[in-house]
Amino acid sequence: MSTQSPSSAEEAVRTVHDMAGILRPAAIRAAATLRLADHVAAGTTAAADLADLVSADPDRLTRLLRYLAALGLFERRDGDHYTLTGLGEALRSEGTMNLRAVLDSDGVLGRADLGTLDLVHTLRTGRPAYEGVFGTDFWSDVQGAPVYAESLDPVLGTGVGWDAEL
Repeated sequence: MSTQSPSSAEEAVRTVHDMAGILRPAAIRAAATLRLADHVAAGTTAAADLADLVSADPDRLTRLLRYLAALGLFERRDGDHYTLTGLGEALRSEGTMNLRAVLDSDGVLGRADLGTLDLVHTLRTGRPAYEGVFGTDFWSDVQGAPVYAESLDPVLGTGVGWDAEL
């Protein structure tokens, strides 16, 4: 029997729901993959122009930018024009940590993170979640696609060998 009052039970449900939500990380990763922060910093600030630049649906990209502005990564100005906030600056390619490259869903590290979405596969089979999502293991993916190995360079540096097992 629960001793929580209805208001604390409702708050617990809201808190756990917020903790489990995947929209926020998916939106941030989409922005990183599309290099939105880089494009805005370079002067393309209108949602429609950004959509054209990154080959995205204008309505959907506008909605994404509005959501990212609500999260505090961009600031919406003059209709659908956007500027970066201090928080949004972390998504730029330039910088010492290159978080954008880590979050890029087109890169191998972003794919590795997305592979964890099938954690249930690992729990049920004992096999890596990456395999369940992408149908191959992580290192075979890296070795089989030069673009994935190259996506590690901005984060780890060039010339690193890829034979290690995780």
